Amino acid sequence: MNDNDQPIDFQEARRHNVICALLEGKTMQEAADEAGISVRTLRRWKESPQFATEYEKVRREFNERLDLRLERAAASAAETLERLLTCGNPLIEMRAARTIMQSARKSAEMAETRKQLKDAVHSGAKQTDQITKLLTANKNYAQSRQELIELKHSLRHGSFKRPDWISAYTWDNIVNHNKTSPQRT
Repeated sequence: MNDNDQPIDFQEARRHNVICALLEGKTMQEAADEAGISVRTLRRWKESPQFATEYEKVRREFNERLDLRLERAAASAAETLERLLTCGNPLIEMRAARTIMQSARKSAEMAETRKQLKDAVHSGAKQTDQITKLLTANKNYAQSRQELIELKHSLRHGSFKRPDWISAYTWDNIVNHNKTSPQRT
């Protein structure tokens, strides 16, 4: 029993260890060895939806922790570069300044890329709406066209039943016009 008086699921623990090993960049053989399973078992696990779900969950958590560590390290690195700007050694000061400038430029490029991506997503939503409207209009057009074909057919064969979507006045005009116009063969 563990601290919470819950039975330990060794299979789940092995899967978790395999996932962590894979996320650390280890080969399938190394990950399988570390978890005490065969590579064949690992391949079978990788094919299961349950493993894929667990892998994605652990990967997200792993990346979140990594992002936090990198943010803390970046803050320390920035402080170090700021100190080096005034260390008294011109060569080191120049390299620190160059590094800061390169980082600032990359940061600005990334911000611009994020803005463009946001704009593209927004534009894509507008385009999706326009495409949906066009598809709806096309469907309505096709439906209307089919209804007109059926109407012509009913007029030619003398079955003058008025469709619900045509007013009685318009229907009378159509029927009267059809009676007076020559029949096409």
